[in-house]
This record gives sequence, structure tokens and C-alpha cells, in this order.
Amino acid sequence: MKWTNAIRSGLKIPMSTIEYFGIEAIIGGGLCWAVFLLILLIDILL
Repeated sequence: MKWTNAIRSGLKIPMSTIEYFGIEAIIGGGLCWAVFLLILLIDILL
């Protein structure tokens, strides 16, 4: 909690914005990896 407060005060960015973009990045990255691995798996099996 101390680190997030330091980052927030240092960057002057609302925590909700950081959390929003962080969640979006995680979801986006996860979907990209899921599709990539699925294609790779199908390619190996076929």
C-alpha cells in the first residue's frame, strides 16, 4: 500500500486510471497469448 501511494503521489495520476490500464493490459495480453497458444497447439496436432 505504501508503494502505490508513493507511485500515485510521484506520478500525479489517479489510482483508478492506473488500475484501469493495468487490467486492460492484462486482459489484452492474456487474450493475445491464448489465441497464439491455441493456433500453435492446433498447428502441432494437425
